[in-house]
Amino acid sequence: MMNFTNTTDHTDTALHLIYDADMREDHHDGEHSLYRLAAYVTFNTHLYLPEASKELEYVLNHLSQLPVRPHHLFVDNGYGWEVVWYANDHQVVTSQKQYVQLILEFVSFLEQNESPFFSFVLQDGFLLDDPAECI
Repeated sequence: MMNFTNTTDHTDTALHLIYDADMREDHHDGEHSLYRLAAYVTFNTHLYLPEASKELEYVLNHLSQLPVRPHHLFVDNGYGWEVVWYANDHQVVTSQKQYVQLILEFVSFLEQNESPFFSFVLQDGFLLDDPAECI
């Protein structure tokens, strides 16, 4: 996972994550569809909403205002809240360079859309998704 709030150079961190993770080659082989991009929501500890329902309401309101709205929010109080954006239709990435560029654009999107109350943390599990199982 990559936390943008505590990172000084987001691009280098993203590239490090991408190249050091066991990124599947079939994510950018031109044959398989892009499945999803994902991030976790982490709450800033210096801000506090008194009720958990208020946290959920705040996050849902914030996510609904994004220029590209996510498809799912998985709420798990034990680990974190996962936000997922699924690809529309049949999006195919044809090279590793194009895939890295897409992830860096996603990182930039997350950075630009954080709130004062929470941050996004890149959920790197999508780098290991099996595209054949996701169709």
